Amino acid sequence: AGPYINVGVTVVKDLDTGIRNAGTYRMMLQDSRTLAVFMEPASHVTHLFRKYERAGKDMEAVVTIGHHPALALGAQSKVPLGIDELGVVGALLGEPLELVKCETVDLEVPSYSEIAIEGRFKAGERTVDGPFGEYPWTYGPQRSDSKVFEVSAITHRRNPIFLDLFNAHIDHNYCAKLARESILYKRVKQFIPQVTAVALPESGVC
Repeated sequence: AGPYINVGVTVVKDLDTGIRNAGTYRMMLQDSRTLAVFMEPASHVTHLFRKYERAGKDMEAVVTIGHHPALALGAQSKVPLGIDELGVVGALLGEPLELVKCETVDLEVPSYSEIAIEGRFKAGERTVDGPFGEYPWTYGPQRSDSKVFEVSAITHRRNPIFLDLFNAHIDHNYCAKLARESILYKRVKQFIPQVTAVALPESGVC
């Protein structure tokens, strides 16, 4: 369908509490200033975006590309809404996550990011993205309810590394494998205390 950013970590803030939320969402390039972003309807970010739309406000965001693997794991963690995933990243690293202020939005971005894309999700606007290679290794349909992300700034290191993901491939599945295994392990252990491990195998696309 077009060029995609498919492994950027998007950081936003809860309108009411100011608590950060981080996640990974596919982003299709529309033009030099606009991305189409698909968010699962039941995701935390969709819930947060609805708050902004009800208030008639755009939702500020920053997308970080090229980063420590702990950031990808933290963004995929299934923690309850209201827990800052960047704090989870710090726990995985065993030290505070170093952040720097963005230039055009009231957010912070990990200081070791290769590329940071700042902007706003536009309230009341929708666009089309897809079809897109999905995690079961099939093409998902074109979506007409994707959110519109308007870019306000791009910052980067000298000679930055653009981190990419081979979607609809085992590379895609490993992105969420560890987070899902940890959740399954925790749930199964509640009912079967003697369980020692849980694995999502490649044969079942994790």
